[in-house]
Amino acid sequence: MYSIIVADDQKMICDGLERLIKQEFPDLNLIGSYNCGRDLMPVLKKHIPDIIITDIIMPDISGLDICKYIRQFSSSTQIILISGYKEFEYAQKAIEYNVLQYLVKPYSTRKLVDAVRSAVSNLSSINIFSRISNDTYKSFLSDIYYGYVSTESAIEIKLLNNTVPANLCLVSEYEIKCPQEYSDRNFSFEELNTEKITSLHIDNMIIVFYKDANEDKNYISGIRASSESNCSIDKKFSLPFDRWCEYCKTRNAAHALAEACKAMKINEFVSSFKDVVNSIEDTSLFFKLAAEKLNERRMHDFTAAPGESISDAANRFFDTYISLKKDIPSRISQYIEKNYADPNLCTSQIASHFNLSNNYVSEIFKRQSGMSISDCINNLRIDKACKLFNDNRNISIDSVAAAVGYNSQTYFGKIFKAKMHITPSQYKRNNDSLKQY
Repeated sequence: MYSIIVADDQKMICDGLERLIKQEFPDLNLIGSYNCGRDLMPVLKKHIPDIIITDIIMPDISGLDICKYIRQFSSSTQIILISGYKEFEYAQKAIEYNVLQYLVKPYSTRKLVDAVRSAVSNLSSINIFSRISNDTYKSFLSDIYYGYVSTESAIEIKLLNNTVPANLCLVSEYEIKCPQEYSDRNFSFEELNTEKITSLHIDNMIIVFYKDANEDKNYISGIRASSESNCSIDKKFSLPFDRWCEYCKTRNAAHALAEACKAMKINEFVSSFKDVVNSIEDTSLFFKLAAEKLNERRMHDFTAAPGESISDAANRFFDTYISLKKDIPSRISQYIEKNYADPNLCTSQIASHFNLSNNYVSEIFKRQSGMSISDCINNLRIDKACKLFNDNRNISIDSVAAAVGYNSQTYFGKIFKAKMHITPSQYKRNNDSLKQY
């Protein structure tokens, strides 16, 4: 399955291209569509696609700069450039970056479909070895890690400086754990591709490929000795290469299931990952990894019933997850009561605390309480503010605002008046008058 990315500064065009690709090329792995370079570049740093369709004029970064970046890592990526101009300079650059097609708006759907078909055909004729650049296999191995490459394709490569077939190698994954005060530091070390070891650093993980177990131990020992003493490097597991590829596929699908549960989009997950999920060999591991991602220990033992399809089991997994979250609204209320004085308290912080999506937290809380989370926070803060005014007639409005979680006295006054129908000053004066009698 080849991967494809779509980039255009107009969301409507991106949406249309997504629909077209899903309809005409269901076998392509659509990584995503992006409207600006700020969102696209982090994706490209993790995964160079097989095919990219990009507009030349983009916010933050141009389509030509995207081509230039891709060509640093891949000579085989099929690039389809879209432009609203028949500029000779653009066409020249397109030739320089070996662009497959240069389409000028408005272009026909048929032209675009033909261009993608041509891209798929070209990729099919390219030997997998020539698609791996000299960048120490990093892009290709990262793709395996993120579940973009099938086991069948992955085992064809050679590792350890192109000397050992991948299926003869072992793989170890290590997790880097650093205290909060070190979280912003770059944990860096030398990535290797020698005749003894191939290694790479992805997110907070070190992935090591080797044939001799002693090389793995020596390499990690060297990193521990030279790294920040407050950081630890913990081994997660070691697996034969083919089983590691299968594990990566399973983990990627499990994490997608977890995200679908948090976003309440199980139907979209089943539709998009149906083929992948049904090809998973270890279904118990699949559901366990999803439960771990959700931080839901009560679901670690979830399994598919005998004769139950994985897709049906995924739906049941979602139903189980939702049933376990029925107490979430009351727990959110308790969390707000405890943390209302925190100026940063908001829906996204609460969602992060409960390991849920913003939309899910908002919907389930409003459904049960009848009010939004922000209204609940503001109502509680104003009630607490009134109590402070009642208990201490000399307290300043600034002090009360800060005590109940507002950095701005002006904003506090606006929220106070919306709820109490008078300003904090008026409330304070009225309260002082009453206390004189």
